[in-house]
Amino acid sequence: MNKIFSFKRVALLLKNQWYENASIYMIGIVLTIALSIVMFWGNFSYWELEYDFPYMQRTVLFLSGILALLAFGATFFNKLHAKQKGMFYASLPVLTLERVVAAFICLAVIAPLLFLLIFNVIDFVAVQIFNQIHETTKQMLFRGNIPSVYSIFTIFLALLSFSSISAFWSLLFGKKGAIATVFFIVISIMIYALTLGWLIKKGFYENPSDNINISIGEGDDFFIYLIPIWWILMYFIMKRKEVK
Repeated sequence: MNKIFSFKRVALLLKNQWYENASIYMIGIVLTIALSIVMFWGNFSYWELEYDFPYMQRTVLFLSGILALLAFGATFFNKLHAKQKGMFYASLPVLTLERVVAAFICLAVIAPLLFLLIFNVIDFVAVQIFNQIHETTKQMLFRGNIPSVYSIFTIFLALLSFSSISAFWSLLFGKKGAIATVFFIVISIMIYALTLGWLIKKGFYENPSDNINISIGEGDDFFIYLIPIWWILMYFIMKRKEVK
């Protein structure tokens, strides 16, 4: 085997992934669309016009995005945890780096971008319906007057971060990776909250309300910084699974 990194082999890995899981991915896309529509409709049913409209849009985006990326992550590494398929995949004449790059392109680039595209289409339709029903002039999430912390790039990084976490735990636990992902995030948030509370209690902040500004964008920073670590760890895990 040629030991030089090849994007051609990466493309073949992605092609093989699509052929094996095309139906699952299509079902996931349909469910993502349905889930977003249901959540938007549920919000419209109990909506107050004076409420922060972009907040509702961001809530729908993150909730549906989390579930969609969980499905993508769990699917990609399914075959590694099946005896015959796992042995076949681990023995393919490709470099470990090429496997990791293929996984990164699929889970950390294509999946978040595809979700954002789907969300924008649904958001556009939902906003038009809302404006017609209530005779308002609300805007799409990425076209309205949105704080910089909620820029497309920041939201993409947040989704990339979550997909990276999901991919790592799915690589370790297969179908149970989704549960492990949720468990890890919940525990991490609890540790963060307890640590912050301890710092406030010990007097590190004289006036917490003036010195601490907790937001979705800033809270995600910790997870975003960990993105390279997940993929480096995944490289070594895949390296160990290789069949020489």
